[in-house]
Amino acid sequence: MKLIVPKATKSIYQTANVWKNFNPIEEIVPTKYTVTYNNPYGGNIQVINGANIVMSGEKVEKDTELTVRATPNAGFALKSLTLNGQDIDNGHTFRIDKAVDIRVVFSTATALDEAAAKPLTLYPNPVADVLYLSATARTIRIYDMYGTEVAHAADTDKVEVSHLPAGIYTVKADDTVAKMVKR
Repeated sequence: MKLIVPKATKSIYQTANVWKNFNPIEEIVPTKYTVTYNNPYGGNIQVINGANIVMSGEKVEKDTELTVRATPNAGFALKSLTLNGQDIDNGHTFRIDKAVDIRVVFSTATALDEAAAKPLTLYPNPVADVLYLSATARTIRIYDMYGTEVAHAADTDKVEVSHLPAGIYTVKADDTVAKMVKR
Protein backbone atom coordinates (compact mmCIF):
# COMPACT_ATOMS: atom_id res chain seq x y z
CA MET A 1 0.00 0.00 0.00
CA LYS A 2 1.25 3.48 -0.95
CA LEU A 3 2.07 6.03 1.77
CA ILE A 4 2.49 9.74 1.00
CA VAL A 5 4.54 11.68 3.56
CA PRO A 6 5.76 15.29 3.94
CA LYS A 7 8.97 16.30 2.19
CA ALA A 8 12.23 15.29 3.96
CA THR A 9 10.50 12.72 6.24
CA LYS A 10 10.69 9.55 4.10
CA SER A 11 13.61 8.03 6.03
CA ILE A 12 11.76 8.46 9.34
CA TYR A 13 8.69 6.64 8.00
CA GLN A 14 10.84 3.86 6.44
CA THR A 15 12.27 2.97 9.86
CA ALA A 16 9.15 3.44 12.02
CA ASN A 17 7.52 0.09 12.90
CA VAL A 18 3.99 1.22 12.16
CA TRP A 19 4.87 2.68 8.70
CA LYS A 20 7.91 0.75 7.37
CA ASN A 21 5.89 -1.94 5.57
CA PHE A 22 4.17 0.56 3.29
CA ASN A 23 5.46 0.41 -0.27
CA PRO A 24 6.08 2.76 -1.92
CA ILE A 25 6.64 5.62 0.51
CA GLU A 26 6.60 8.88 -1.44
CA GLU A 27 7.39 12.39 -0.33
CA ILE A 28 5.20 15.24 -1.49
CA VAL A 29 6.43 18.72 -2.16
CA PRO A 30 4.06 21.31 -0.68
CA THR A 31 2.28 23.54 -3.17
CA LYS A 32 3.45 27.13 -2.98
CA TYR A 33 1.90 30.27 -4.45
CA THR A 34 3.46 33.64 -5.17
CA VAL A 35 2.33 36.70 -3.22
CA THR A 36 2.82 40.04 -4.98
CA TYR A 37 1.84 43.54 -3.93
CA ASN A 38 2.54 47.12 -4.96
CA ASN A 39 4.75 49.64 -3.18
CA PRO A 40 2.17 52.41 -2.80
CA TYR A 41 2.76 56.14 -2.63
CA GLY A 42 1.41 57.69 0.58
CA GLY A 43 1.78 54.73 2.93
CA ASN A 44 2.89 51.14 3.20
CA ILE A 45 1.48 47.65 2.96
CA GLN A 46 2.40 44.56 4.95
CA VAL A 47 1.43 40.97 4.28
CA ILE A 48 1.92 39.02 7.49
CA ASN A 49 2.32 35.29 8.12
CA GLY A 50 2.12 34.95 11.91
CA ALA A 51 5.00 37.09 13.18
CA ASN A 52 6.77 37.16 9.78
CA ILE A 53 6.41 39.67 6.97
CA VAL A 54 5.92 38.16 3.50
CA MET A 55 7.90 40.07 0.87
CA SER A 56 6.39 40.78 -2.54
CA GLY A 57 7.39 37.98 -4.93
CA GLU A 58 7.80 35.45 -2.11
CA LYS A 59 6.28 31.97 -2.45
CA VAL A 60 4.00 30.85 0.39
CA GLU A 61 2.81 27.32 1.11
CA LYS A 62 -0.83 26.51 0.29
CA ASP A 63 -3.31 27.01 3.18
CA THR A 64 -1.00 29.44 5.01
CA GLU A 65 -2.99 32.13 6.81
CA LEU A 66 -2.00 35.65 5.77
CA THR A 67 -3.13 39.08 7.00
CA VAL A 68 -3.03 42.29 4.91
CA ARG A 69 -2.42 45.62 6.65
CA ALA A 70 -2.23 48.98 4.89
CA THR A 71 -0.95 52.00 6.83
CA PRO A 72 -1.29 55.51 5.37
CA ASN A 73 1.35 58.18 5.98
CA ALA A 74 0.36 61.43 7.71
CA GLY A 75 -1.94 63.45 5.43
CA PHE A 76 -3.05 60.38 3.47
CA ALA A 77 -6.01 58.02 3.76
CA LEU A 78 -6.62 54.49 2.53
CA LYS A 79 -8.56 54.81 -0.74
CA SER A 80 -8.73 51.18 -1.89
CA LEU A 81 -7.36 47.76 -0.99
CA THR A 82 -7.85 44.78 -3.30
CA LEU A 83 -6.95 41.09 -3.30
CA ASN A 84 -6.89 39.63 -6.82
CA GLY A 85 -9.10 42.51 -7.96
CA GLN A 86 -11.70 42.15 -5.18
CA ASP A 87 -12.15 44.84 -2.53
CA ILE A 88 -11.06 43.79 0.98
CA ASP A 89 -11.03 45.48 4.37
CA ASN A 90 -7.81 46.60 6.02
CA GLY A 91 -6.64 43.80 8.33
CA HIS A 92 -8.20 41.13 6.06
CA THR A 93 -7.11 37.56 6.89
CA PHE A 94 -7.28 34.70 4.38
CA ARG A 95 -5.78 31.29 3.57
CA ILE A 96 -3.74 31.20 0.38
CA ASP A 97 -5.00 28.77 -2.27
CA LYS A 98 -3.76 30.46 -5.45
CA ALA A 99 -1.35 33.17 -6.56
CA VAL A 100 -2.17 36.46 -4.85
CA ASP A 101 -1.90 40.05 -6.11
CA ILE A 102 -2.66 42.75 -3.54
CA ARG A 103 -3.06 46.41 -4.50
CA VAL A 104 -3.40 49.41 -2.20
CA VAL A 105 -4.05 53.04 -3.12
CA PHE A 106 -3.74 55.95 -0.72
CA SER A 107 -5.13 59.41 -1.39
CA THR A 108 -4.54 62.81 0.11
CA ALA A 109 -7.06 64.18 2.59
CA THR A 110 -8.93 65.90 -0.28
CA ALA A 111 -9.86 62.81 -2.30
CA LEU A 112 -10.89 63.20 -5.92
CA ASP A 113 -14.04 61.16 -5.41
CA GLU A 114 -15.65 63.60 -2.98
CA ALA A 115 -18.90 64.88 -4.42
CA ALA A 116 -18.75 68.35 -5.87
CA ALA A 117 -21.36 71.00 -5.11
CA LYS A 118 -22.48 71.45 -8.72
CA PRO A 119 -22.65 68.77 -11.42
CA LEU A 120 -20.29 68.71 -14.38
CA THR A 121 -21.60 67.54 -17.75
CA LEU A 122 -19.15 65.68 -19.97
CA TYR A 123 -19.80 64.65 -23.57
CA PRO A 124 -19.52 62.40 -25.39
CA ASN A 125 -19.34 59.89 -22.56
CA PRO A 126 -18.01 57.29 -23.37
CA VAL A 127 -15.37 59.25 -25.25
CA ALA A 128 -12.84 58.25 -27.91
CA ASP A 129 -10.64 61.25 -28.73
CA VAL A 130 -11.74 64.63 -27.32
CA LEU A 131 -13.77 65.16 -24.15
CA TYR A 132 -15.98 68.25 -24.04
CA LEU A 133 -17.27 70.00 -20.90
CA SER A 134 -20.54 71.88 -20.47
CA ALA A 135 -18.60 75.04 -19.52
CA THR A 136 -15.10 76.48 -19.81
CA ALA A 137 -12.87 75.57 -16.88
CA ARG A 138 -9.69 77.22 -15.63
CA THR A 139 -8.13 73.82 -14.98
CA ILE A 140 -9.18 70.36 -16.13
CA ARG A 141 -7.39 67.36 -14.67
CA ILE A 142 -8.06 63.71 -15.49
CA TYR A 143 -7.04 60.97 -13.06
CA ASP A 144 -6.86 57.20 -13.46
CA MET A 145 -8.29 54.75 -10.92
CA TYR A 146 -5.10 55.00 -8.82
CA GLY A 147 -5.37 58.77 -8.48
CA THR A 148 -2.55 59.48 -10.92
CA GLU A 149 -3.03 62.50 -13.18
CA VAL A 150 -3.01 61.27 -16.79
CA ALA A 151 -4.18 64.37 -18.71
CA HIS A 152 -4.80 68.07 -18.14
CA ALA A 153 -5.82 71.28 -19.88
CA ALA A 154 -6.34 74.93 -18.89
CA ASP A 155 -8.78 77.70 -19.81
CA THR A 156 -10.85 75.54 -22.16
CA ASP A 157 -13.96 73.39 -22.43
CA LYS A 158 -12.23 70.36 -23.97
CA VAL A 159 -9.32 68.01 -23.38
CA GLU A 160 -7.52 65.52 -25.64
CA VAL A 161 -7.89 61.92 -24.33
CA SER A 162 -7.06 59.78 -27.40
CA HIS A 163 -3.79 58.66 -25.77
CA LEU A 164 -5.55 57.12 -22.75
CA PRO A 165 -6.31 53.39 -22.54
CA ALA A 166 -9.93 52.28 -22.21
CA GLY A 167 -11.25 52.58 -18.67
CA ILE A 168 -13.00 54.75 -16.12
CA TYR A 169 -11.45 58.07 -15.13
CA THR A 170 -12.17 60.90 -12.71
CA VAL A 171 -12.39 64.38 -14.27
CA LYS A 172 -11.88 67.39 -12.02
CA ALA A 173 -12.68 70.75 -13.59
CA ASP A 174 -12.18 73.67 -11.19
CA ASP A 175 -14.42 72.71 -8.21
CA THR A 176 -16.49 70.01 -9.91
CA VAL A 177 -15.90 66.28 -10.27
CA ALA A 178 -17.36 63.74 -12.73
CA LYS A 179 -16.63 60.27 -14.10
CA MET A 180 -15.54 59.66 -17.68
CA VAL A 181 -15.52 56.39 -19.62
CA LYS A 182 -12.80 56.07 -22.25
CA ARG A 183 -13.49 53.52 -24.98
